[in-house]
Amino acid sequence: MAAVLTVECILLFLLLQKTKIGLKIRAVASNPDSSRLVGINAGRMLMLGWALAAALGALAGSLVAGYVDRASTPASWPRCSCPPSPPLPSAASTARSGR
Repeated sequence: MAAVLTVECILLFLLLQKTKIGLKIRAVASNPDSSRLVGINAGRMLMLGWALAAALGALAGSLVAGYVDRASTPASWPRCSCPPSPPLPSAASTARSGR
């Protein structure tokens, strides 16, 4: 897992520091208005940034999923000793009371 994360960090560094796309992403992150003035499509770069974040999150989730204990189900988790909360009013009772 550490090797995958190391490779991921190196690739992300190279993408953001050594490519034109990385320069555009950094420009939009720094100052979207100025980057629009020089012809960078800020919406597209923001979309690409969010796509990168989603891909990295998916990779991290898939790596962590291998370490989750399969015997640990919600039924075996400790229970809260708090008193139960009162039920929320239903839409019908709210309409009848005029609130």
